[in-house]
Amino acid sequence: MNDAGSNLDQDGSSSFLQTLKIFAVGLASALHTRLDLFVTELEEERERLKQALILVVLVIFGLAFGFALINIFLVALFGSMVGSRPSAFSRSCTLSSLSAPRSNCAALSCAVPGYFPPPSVSWARIVSC
Repeated sequence: MNDAGSNLDQDGSSSFLQTLKIFAVGLASALHTRLDLFVTELEEERERLKQALILVVLVIFGLAFGFALINIFLVALFGSMVGSRPSAFSRSCTLSSLSAPRSNCAALSCAVPGYFPPPSVSWARIVSC
């Protein structure tokens, strides 16, 4: 009877240890899976940050380019208020064209409507053409 009881204790403790081992393996496997998920999440977050940085750089570049284009447009539009328009938007109306014969008086007309020669040109010389 003693022998049967001792065999029962050994079988009982053996099955308990076996169950404990299975639980430990399952727990280790779950922790390993969670760690893999965490590492994957960190890698994805790093990629998202790279994308965000690239987008920010592109937005800054686009805004700077747009700002430059708006400045060019405003200079072309309001350039006559500061004295003369850029040469891309008008023909040159200079004093040399004023001293030309009457046949060249058409050279005073400019490509941009409303353009007037710089203030250094006297109106008397323009009218005398």
